[in-house]
Amino acid sequence: MKRKPFRRRKRSPSNAKTTYRKSLVLRIRVLEYEQVEFFPHAADCMKQRGILRDEVIEAINNPTSTGHPTQASRRRVRKAFAATGKVIDVVYDELPDRVRVITTFQQQS
Repeated sequence: MKRKPFRRRKRSPSNAKTTYRKSLVLRIRVLEYEQVEFFPHAADCMKQRGILRDEVIEAINNPTSTGHPTQASRRRVRKAFAATGKVIDVVYDELPDRVRVITTFQQQS
């Protein structure tokens, strides 16, 4: 019996390699930490929704309100900017050496 030649399977989305983007880590003082890390998802949300990095840092350092619902290990704060009328929420983790921003979104004002 003659053997069939070995054929490599073409890559399909189900077995394709996954590539991950790296987080952006900045040396900016936030709360009592020296660094802030922005997940790629948070950076995408900020760009899509027109939220600036300075606004996110201001929201974490001086929130208008805190204690909004989120996952148990995370914190969610809200900041209302009177000058622009913008109200943003920031979801973040506090790690031993930095603050990690998970996502941001804008509330309807």
